[in-house]
Amino acid sequence: MTFFDWGEYLALAKELVGTPPATSACCRSATSRAYYSAFHKARRYLSNVKNERIPDDGTAHEVVWSKLERSAKKDERGVGTKGTRLRRQRNKADYDAKEPVSRVHEAQSAITTAERITNMLDRLTPS
Repeated sequence: MTFFDWGEYLALAKELVGTPPATSACCRSATSRAYYSAFHKARRYLSNVKNERIPDDGTAHEVVWSKLERSAKKDERGVGTKGTRLRRQRNKADYDAKEPVSRVHEAQSAITTAERITNMLDRLTPS
């Protein structure tokens, strides 16, 4: 069975902000896709490397980032902190119509954070 590569969301996020003009919808979508790329990488890390049980419902987001934030390992705590911050950005982009998310640098910030999370998790994952 072939599984979806959540890293494709990060590539899509880059495309959305890299194609002028990057509209508010593009920036919001890019932020959301960057978040989900990082979230699923972290979820897979916790499940496959740490043998943690992650719920299959909406509580998974809080569980993933809080488990990492509470880790005894400094690098895992860093991932959790970055993930929690990225989640707030994603929530703003996905749910807060009053809050502008139209600047490309906001979406690029989310992409950069997702890339850092991905790289940190790659270093933490045994070969």
